Amino acid sequence: MMWSVALSRSIGLWATFLFALTLVPSSCSVAGKGLAWLWASERRTPWHEDARHAQRLSSGALPSEGAFVLAQGTARAPLVADPWLHGPEGVALLRVVEMYAWHETLETTTKRRWGGGREIRETLAYARAWTPEPPRSEGFREPDGHVNPPLPFPTIQALPSTLEVGGHRVDATQMPILFWQPVALADLERSGPIEAGRTVDDFTLYLGEGGPDEPAVGDIRVRWYVVPDATEIALLGTWRHDAVHAIDREGWPALIVAWPGDAAALAQVLESADQLARWALRVGCVVALYLALFLLLGPLFVLLDIVPPVGWLARVIVALAATPVVFLVTFVTVEAARWSLHPWIVALGMLVVALAALGWWSAGRAIRREREQR
Repeated sequence: MMWSVALSRSIGLWATFLFALTLVPSSCSVAGKGLAWLWASERRTPWHEDARHAQRLSSGALPSEGAFVLAQGTARAPLVADPWLHGPEGVALLRVVEMYAWHETLETTTKRRWGGGREIRETLAYARAWTPEPPRSEGFREPDGHVNPPLPFPTIQALPSTLEVGGHRVDATQMPILFWQPVALADLERSGPIEAGRTVDDFTLYLGEGGPDEPAVGDIRVRWYVVPDATEIALLGTWRHDAVHAIDREGWPALIVAWPGDAAALAQVLESADQLARWALRVGCVVALYLALFLLLGPLFVLLDIVPPVGWLARVIVALAATPVVFLVTFVTVEAARWSLHPWIVALGMLVVALAALGWWSAGRAIRREREQR
């Protein structure tokens, strides 16, 4: 019995070791992609700079085809409404339907064993929570006692295909709306399946046997949001075919960037978004470099895990020792990408380095000659 256990663990250890070896080449790919994404991020033109230099649309001459344009003014489009909720209308409407439903979670814990190998334990748990997409009970491992009924009616989003902003036509199909306003439900008439609902606050309609404090599985809550008619917005896009269309930039989804208010408000939001995206990619690069290092040393860690405390200590030491190098590589990549945007500065720097190298070589040659003459 003991021999079979030892043999099984030995086979598992060598299988894990061979698998770790196959991942070693991936370390270079992970590090390279992380640095490439960081380089591209630091070199790209920020969105708020595009907004600052974009041509403002006016009633005068139209911009050239493909130019960045900034439109500002009142948003106009055919009004839409929910047929079951009588009252609120807008150029766009969103009905969010959520159900109190069962959720299945599978927690996996891994414990390293002495002599190599791992012990994996799985814990199955069920909990109830509000969700716009209740999971189907048929997919649960233990469906008995965890049945979710289907949604009685869906979430809907009514968006205009085109709208006018400041008198200029905009292709709204590629304009994400981030400025919804909640609809107050007081004194609004209802019909259809929501007629029996009750309001639990100014903006939420509740349907079901339970209540907001003690909901039952299958209970529904609904909220509505609109973009009111005549909302003042500013947007950034590309001028094509006598209309504002999405900006098609490599590495980004094609979209029109819009925000309520004037151009100054849009520029401020874009500047904050640029800073957030830039720092997110910097952090992502650091994580990619750590991941690449641990993939590279994976086979060594597998062998050290024969004694679990030693494997854990080795990972801590490697992480601490690699931290200065990882941050230095990230910093150098960021600065190199920035300086590469100014070719004349790069050329000047290379010239200075070349002159310094020439001076160092000349000085060394003179010292050697002086020593030979002595």
